[in-house]
Amino acid sequence: MSAPARNISDLQAEINELDPRYELERIIGNGSYGIVMRGRDKADGGTLVAIKRINKEIFDELILAKRILREIKLLAHFNDQNIIGLRNILTPKTHDFQSFFIVMDIMDTDLRAVLRSGQKLSDAHIQFFIYQALRALKVIH
Repeated sequence: MSAPARNISDLQAEINELDPRYELERIIGNGSYGIVMRGRDKADGGTLVAIKRINKEIFDELILAKRILREIKLLAHFNDQNIIGLRNILTPKTHDFQSFFIVMDIMDTDLRAVLRSGQKLSDAHIQFFIYQALRALKVIH
């Protein structure tokens, strides 16, 4: 396979090889496991999704590979509006690969960003955030 993707068009080409239904919009984050992008599922009416590119090197360390497997299992297991869900896994067609992709639901924002924004939250907003967190907690227990 080709060299690691460095920009959105390289990433789009990599995804198109696996499943052309996803159209990338932009990179929204980088982490120790790879890159997270915002995209659209063209086969589902343009639904917004998050697509995480997992680098092959993750399998060099057993503990990291186990963490990714656990993340995938948890994403697949829970089905609730307050918990991000797994939509698809784009796996390479050969054993000689550089990465694979996890397609998930996307959040508009997260609680950390809201709290750091300095925005004044009404009591109704706070109650709603607590309600969502408690519903998610109920689902995972």
